[in-house]
Amino acid sequence: MVVERFSITKVFGYFNNPDNCLFVELITSLEDICENTSIKPEARLKASGFMEGLCKYETILTAQIYLRIFNKTTPLSKYLQGYGINLVSTHQMVTQTLNDLKKIDRDFPSIKQAADNFLTWANSKLETVENTSIQIHYSIRSFRPTKTKHTQH
Repeated sequence: MVVERFSITKVFGYFNNPDNCLFVELITSLEDICENTSIKPEARLKASGFMEGLCKYETILTAQIYLRIFNKTTPLSKYLQGYGINLVSTHQMVTQTLNDLKKIDRDFPSIKQAADNFLTWANSKLETVENTSIQIHYSIRSFRPTKTKHTQH
């Protein structure tokens, strides 16, 4: 879990706080790879897929959900990995963490607000980058189920 928390905070920052994250640098680097014809087509295709996935609103919403969870669980995780833990303190911290998680479990508006703040920050930063056409959109794409034709026999 430590690796995942470290990775997501490097890319997306902290919950509702993208300062010092590497998101813009990552997607602009992926864009450079996509446009560099001296790189193998397979690598360019993979870079394009990564970039497209990172720029989806759903990905940013999901990242904010995980960042919020990590915000509540990291202190407990660090304490449990330490030396000389106290059972009474451990029980209190576990109980507090569970209560904190229960309080935020249905709080989607703050997750959406954090994602929107992240997008505002990222798009503003992208505007300062030369030779980029990347802009992240503030909506979830709607998916329509495809209708299949039924044939009579």
